[in-house]
Amino acid sequence: MGGFSGIGYEAAKALYYINGCVYIISRSENNARNAISSIHAFRPLPGQKFKSGKGEFLFLLLDLADLSTIKAAAMEFFSKEIRLDVVFHNAGAIT
Repeated sequence: MGGFSGIGYEAAKALYYINGCVYIISRSENNARNAISSIHAFRPLPGQKFKSGKGEFLFLLLDLADLSTIKAAAMEFFSKEIRLDVVFHNAGAIT
């Protein structure tokens, strides 16, 4: 499900609100873009410590059912970044 639902979505939202550069990696760009729009529109509850996010969202296509997308996603990531600080793995199993 990537960062567009469940734990992945909440982790992406939290990292964005503490000014993180967040990559949503998924096989569905449409779902990722919808999640990003939803997070941008989110308004924290009164009394929350972080009032607005100043992070950044980026999308990477990665479909673990198509192993050819792995190298392309890695190459794209490393063309933009010099390091990776945190990874949240929350992918489901393909049955």
